Amino acid sequence: MKYSCFIIILILLTLIVACKATVKGETHKFDQNQQKIIRLMNIYPRYKAYLEDLAQRAKKIFAESDALPDEEARIKKMAEANKAVGSDKMFNQLNNYERILESVNSKMSELRSITEQKYMSAIREILDNSRYRLEEAEDVLRYSRPQSYN
Repeated sequence: MKYSCFIIILILLTLIVACKATVKGETHKFDQNQQKIIRLMNIYPRYKAYLEDLAQRAKKIFAESDALPDEEARIKKMAEANKAVGSDKMFNQLNNYERILESVNSKMSELRSITEQKYMSAIREILDNSRYRLEEAEDVLRYSRPQSYN
């Protein structure tokens, strides 16, 4: 029993230390966010100005961290830059749309695999409606004029 308590405490301490934010970790998150922004600008060119502005705001905050002498303060400022991107509603909706689209397409494939004749008419109707709604959503994203969302 003594050993199991000791091991549990040791594991908890390891997790606490391992989960602590670092300059390297925040820099990695920042780089990933910038790459996502670039990817979204390529997919949705009408949102390019909005996404460029978001990237510039985040870069400005991130650059401010270089002037800070204290590592904890630097990490906090870097996290603030990452939060500026991660909490942006438009960025999240565009980013999540791709994941949702994959999920819907997967479900549609599952429906196509059903071969029971009594369900075929209903499935065909669902698939046609789903395809129409996806095309409609894609048109909205591709051709709409983005507005400030925050």
